[in-house]
Amino acid sequence: MQLPGPRQALAYGSTGFPGAGGYGPPTTPTLTSAGYARSSATGTRFSGGIITGIETNPDLTGRQWSRVAREMQRTDPVIRICVEGYLQTVRSATWKWEAGEDSPQGRFYRDFFTDMWGRMRYGWQDQQLSYLARYALTGFRYAEQIDVVRRGIDGELRTMVDFFADCEPESHWLWVAPDGGRTLTAVEQIDESSYPGSGGIDVHGNPVSTSTTPRTEANRLLLLIHGFTGSNWGGDGGLLRPIYGAWKDKSDAANIQAAALRRFGMPTPHVKTNQMGMAEAGYTPDQIKLAREAAAGSARIWKAGGETFIESDSNIEFDFIGGEFDASNFNDTIRQRNDEIVMGMLQPFLGMGTGDSTGSRALSTQSSTHFAVWVTNVLDNIASSINGEDRAGGGMVGRIMASNGWNVPDSMFPRLVHTGLKTDDFNELAGMIASWKATGLLRSEALTRAMATRMDIDLTPDDVKAIAEDTGDPLENVSIQGSRKQDNPPAQPAGAAGPGRPGLEGGAENPTPDRKPRTESV
Repeated sequence: MQLPGPRQALAYGSTGFPGAGGYGPPTTPTLTSAGYARSSATGTRFSGGIITGIETNPDLTGRQWSRVAREMQRTDPVIRICVEGYLQTVRSATWKWEAGEDSPQGRFYRDFFTDMWGRMRYGWQDQQLSYLARYALTGFRYAEQIDVVRRGIDGELRTMVDFFADCEPESHWLWVAPDGGRTLTAVEQIDESSYPGSGGIDVHGNPVSTSTTPRTEANRLLLLIHGFTGSNWGGDGGLLRPIYGAWKDKSDAANIQAAALRRFGMPTPHVKTNQMGMAEAGYTPDQIKLAREAAAGSARIWKAGGETFIESDSNIEFDFIGGEFDASNFNDTIRQRNDEIVMGMLQPFLGMGTGDSTGSRALSTQSSTHFAVWVTNVLDNIASSINGEDRAGGGMVGRIMASNGWNVPDSMFPRLVHTGLKTDDFNELAGMIASWKATGLLRSEALTRAMATRMDIDLTPDDVKAIAEDTGDPLENVSIQGSRKQDNPPAQPAGAAGPGRPGLEGGAENPTPDRKPRTESV
């Protein structure tokens, strides 16, 4: 049998599943042109474009999960500050385009994409990155690549990316994958908008339907998935899914606390009427009734917060019942759930030192470093989805190269990379300069320049030379184990007296004078 070429594959059909006609052997291999096909099962339940069996809570599946996640972010202040902290960290990254190879052609492609990136309709770092990075919160997100024709840096009309049109996960309806979910070919959405031509109203303003289901081909999408396994295109629910329980418990506790405070937090007025005293004072029954009603009305107004005092007759007394409600038990529950939320959002350092929580600087630094590593991986995923050849859910670079007729090897494609997250390196490194200077490390011109670059300081060659000259000899300032003669003394014969060490009896060359000779008793 002829082996498949680089763009061919052997696709094996199989009847080995219930309802397929038995458990017989695979059918005859079929050559395809889509790449090397898989014959194994993904393990993901995929039915009619809907992924099932992963989320067991029906209230948190499909579009409903997107609605719940949005409510969590909009209504809970702790979740909101975690989300904003994550997005601000994402936006602090520095991005640039690198050439696929160091040649005039490779540098031209790099400069072309750099120019295109700066001319997009919406800013990459301050706008588009903010909504694309939200995929890690809910499990997935995709945006449609919108192209435009402009003149490039070479003066020719070129196809460029105008922007990535964000699609709210709530609009997603179906994953189109005819081969049982293995290969994504398109997505279908539900468009409930109402504008001319949208399906909500026609061009004359007449309603025609409530929604449409637009279809977008997968190779026009930038698809980002958090926790992709098997053929689970919808991801694992993101960071918000594990904290849903804590958010729900916290919301319930807060609602019960608020209702209890309204019901029992304010004391209830108790009106006492001395009817006998009022009768002896000459009040008629009707006057007594009017006085009681007036007192009751004053109590109602005070209870409703309309007045800050109560005025009454001398024969009518007021006292209060209740008003001693203790909400501390609810506060403990809410505080515990807040701790779980910041832990689930990978930002436990936000809760350190607040309330009853404790934590050290070392622990906070370790937690923030772990968070920064995770954010860096998120940025890596976004970059890798944009780079590379044209493919379902990614490969914007390959699509633009092909659209402009640049049929070159993938190794020549430019790459979008990020160069790390922005941190306060000045304050961090300033405290280390003294120790580096004392150990002589700043005699290294390379280290000095690297330090200055991170601290955003422009040093001239004279500055670097002056720093090196002002740096002492490390061997004069600090003991470096094994680097000096006194740190690594020569080996002494067995039984010999070393420096500062008393001589040993029996074989010592220089016994100490204060050692008394050994005597034997008879």
